[in-house]
Amino acid sequence: MRRTIVIFVMITGLAGGQTPQIGNHAPRYDSRGILLPWTSWTDALDREVRWYQKCPIEHGYTRFVYLTFMDGDYKPVARRPDNIPAIQNGMGIISYLKYS
Repeated sequence: MRRTIVIFVMITGLAGGQTPQIGNHAPRYDSRGILLPWTSWTDALDREVRWYQKCPIEHGYTRFVYLTFMDGDYKPVARRPDNIPAIQNGMGIISYLKYS
C-alpha cells in the first residue's frame, strides 16, 4: 500500500513535468522506499507552538479557540466555514503539554 501511495505521489507530481511535491516539500525516502518526514518532531512541534503563540486575540480569546481552519495569516479559510472546537482545543492542549 505504501509503495502505491509513493508511486501515485511521484506520478502526479511528474505529470506536469514538475518535481514531485508534498505540500511545500520535496519527498525524501529511506533505503526501503519509505517516505521520510521533512522535519523532526521537535521542530514541527516548536513551529506549531510558535504559530499559536502569535495568534491574534479577539473578544478575550485567541482566534484558534473559535476557528478550526485558518490560513497562514490567521484568517478564516473561506472554503472551510465549519468549526470543530473540541478537536481544535484538544490538539492545542496536547501540543502545549508535550511541548513543555
